[in-house]
Amino acid sequence: GGETGVGFIGLDEEGQKFWEWIRLGTGAWFIATSSSDVYFLFGSHGAPFANTLGKVDPDTGEQRNFAGDKAELHFDTAAFGLAHREGPVAVSFPRDGKVRVLSGEGGEVRREVAADAPGPLAFAPDGTLVGVAGLGAGDLGPPPTWHGSAIFVAAPDATAAQTVALADVAAPSAVAVDAAGRVYVADYASHSVRVFASAAALGSPVTTLGTPGGHRPGPWDPQRMMYPNALAIEERADAAPRLWVTEASMGLKRVSV
Repeated sequence: GGETGVGFIGLDEEGQKFWEWIRLGTGAWFIATSSSDVYFLFGSHGAPFANTLGKVDPDTGEQRNFAGDKAELHFDTAAFGLAHREGPVAVSFPRDGKVRVLSGEGGEVRREVAADAPGPLAFAPDGTLVGVAGLGAGDLGPPPTWHGSAIFVAAPDATAAQTVALADVAAPSAVAVDAAGRVYVADYASHSVRVFASAAALGSPVTTLGTPGGHRPGPWDPQRMMYPNALAIEERADAAPRLWVTEASMGLKRVSV
């Protein structure tokens, strides 16, 4: 996002830009991708929060329409989380206490899931939804303000999510799930990412990525993180999955991989 409105770009494997998509709005707050589509949530019509869903072709950046030739889907309340896998799209609405699971093709609501002030979320390989729960009213502005107090888990056909408090995560801010079902939770408070074996095993993390504590004076430590607020998994055929972490620090900008 910038003064011209919403903007994001497509990069090839060499990091070269090969398309861009820009329109007036208040920033592309959440992006979710698959091999066939790129979905994004942004603010439109002057809204100070994300209230519009769009999609583009990942190869060309050309906008794709939903059913009824709709270029975008507009919501009447704040949307604050987006997840996609081949087929469905899930959108979080913390003020309404619900997650809507939409048809990726047409945008129709297929299912609503009751959840405790849900935020950023992800699909597990079996269709289970895992996301941040307990977002406060003050956490609905632009990044870097968001984080919750717990995690929610909803089975593939569930209409209500289970809230799980994590003893090792004080302020969850983002969630990702890899192809093996491992759950990654960014902790805004400890400046680290906790990794759990699965959505059914959130008792204790199997490992921690990043050195808790954020940036400090002295020699640079590449393992330290500062307010991690977004996660993405890059699955690789010939290597272990790569986790991308963005930081909400207002100082030097960095992307940890």
